[in-house]
Amino acid sequence: MTLAIVISVFAGIVIGLRFTVLMTVPVVALAMAAAAGVAINAGHHMNFVIMLAVLSGAGVQVGYLCGSLAAFLSKDAPALAAEARPQRQPVKSYRLAAK
Repeated sequence: MTLAIVISVFAGIVIGLRFTVLMTVPVVALAMAAAAGVAINAGHHMNFVIMLAVLSGAGVQVGYLCGSLAAFLSKDAPALAAEARPQRQPVKSYRLAAK
């Protein structure tokens, strides 16, 4: 159980460092479904399955909070620094030369 929660926290940290908050919804759903599936497959009681699913989802959210805070405090975070985003370059048009 502890390993599942630690893995979900680390997954949340990675999501927090690289993506926006909208990415947490599918990741939380996936973590909860995976944790519930593993617990059901192992033959645990439903109380344990529900508790593991909820703690895994909460772990992803806590990890996201820590990851986004680390990205905010870091001055090298490419996800939050506007100057790190590539600027759009004008499209060069090439004309075919008539022979």
